[in-house]
Amino acid sequence: MNSLKEFFLSFFESAKDRLKNPVIGAFVIAWLAVNWRFLAILLFSSKTIEQKIEFVETNYFDIDFNLWIPLTFSVFYVLILPYIMALFDWLSQKGIASRKLISKNHRITDIQNRQEIAAEEWQLEKIKEGSPDIQAMKLKISQLEEQLLEKDDVITNLSENLTPDDVESVEVKNLSENKKSQTKRKTSTKPKKTRPEKDTKEKTKNINLELKDFPVMKDIVIRDLAKTEREWILIFALYSSDYGKKVFTRENIITKYDESNRKTNSRLANVSNNLKNMVKAGQVKFVNDDDMLLTEIGKEIAIEILNR
Repeated sequence: MNSLKEFFLSFFESAKDRLKNPVIGAFVIAWLAVNWRFLAILLFSSKTIEQKIEFVETNYFDIDFNLWIPLTFSVFYVLILPYIMALFDWLSQKGIASRKLISKNHRITDIQNRQEIAAEEWQLEKIKEGSPDIQAMKLKISQLEEQLLEKDDVITNLSENLTPDDVESVEVKNLSENKKSQTKRKTSTKPKKTRPEKDTKEKTKNINLELKDFPVMKDIVIRDLAKTEREWILIFALYSSDYGKKVFTRENIITKYDESNRKTNSRLANVSNNLKNMVKAGQVKFVNDDDMLLTEIGKEIAIEILNR
């Protein structure tokens, strides 16, 4: 009895191991799917055993249904289906990567537009506020106006308290002071020598010194001197035009994008728009349809960026 039990246990264990094989498992599933009618008749038909055997031998002993169709399905499932699934996975990953790239480009363009708007707003605020010298002059003027008002009040109070004799003495004193001041003006109206030529030479000398100290493009990228794409294009234009001495083109700007390793599709798409805005701002001007020239304002801004 024990030996019979062990026989069945070993048989079922062996059958279980065989079914774990992907080819055999797929074949069994395919055979059951194709020949389910045979099993249904064999298990649930009310006919006698002899009638069932005769019916099965007559209708279901077909080598196509019993061998070739299940075998074809199992080979397809084991060998071909994984490659089809891998193809679908690859296509899905390509689609996801494309969507991520488009989303990233949209975000980069949005950030660049925000940077340009912020830079323009900063320039507008700077223009509204004026330079520190103008602010200091405005403050000084307001202080002087307050002092004049205070003196006017003092003079009004004194004039109300003056007697006729005091008024006559004050008028005589004012006449004498006016004569002295006129004499001083005549003696102090000698022409002073100006130094425009010397100042121009010193300015030219300083510009030449700055030109010798310009950093290479790699240093500019590492130090991240330019903060917006328009500032980067100003730097590229300065270097492409031999520091403002020659004309440059849009292709020169794109070449500088390659040299600085900052070339992206979104940045190249915005080059023409940025150049138009720079022309409006007076930083760049067109010589003809293709060639452009960096203006003095553009040079000053570019040098200011490099001196940060």
